[in-house]
Amino acid sequence: MPEKDEDFDAYNDKVKDEKEEEYNDDIKEEEDYAKADEEDEDDDEDEGDEE
Repeated sequence: MPEKDEDFDAYNDKVKDEKEEEYNDDIKEEEDYAKADEEDEDDDEDEGDEE
């Protein structure tokens, strides 16, 4: 029986790692989009000052 428990734990760890990686990738994408939006706003503000 221990072999099945070990396999089950290994499977759970693998699934958990994959979900965690997807979650971290999603957060990184959101941060990149937010950063890009902030840079766009800064550019817009700079253009407004020049006029």
